[in-house]
Amino acid sequence: MAIDNPRVVWWTDAVARPLAEKIRDLKAEIDDALVTWYDQIAPLTPNDSTPIANIRQAQGVGTITGADLNGLVSQAAILAAALDAAGVAGTIGRPCVRPLRILEG
Repeated sequence: MAIDNPRVVWWTDAVARPLAEKIRDLKAEIDDALVTWYDQIAPLTPNDSTPIANIRQAQGVGTITGADLNGLVSQAAILAAALDAAGVAGTIGRPCVRPLRILEG
């Protein structure tokens, strides 16, 4: 017998499906970012307190250091590994309705 409780049906369509699509899209974005990081950016970015020169600091955006970027990438890699575990992609992909968004950057 199908679950026909209106709250469950609403939550499935309004929360679960969009969340699954966001997680799936984020995984693709992380994978792309990691390839660019390891191939092009990491060799140029020391894992230390050297600040990244950025004119946006004059606009009130906080200073980011090489260590900050290396730390972020480390956490992104951990998240990507968790999402690569057996069965995870299928679990996340099952509720998805919309196709994967390909981000251009």
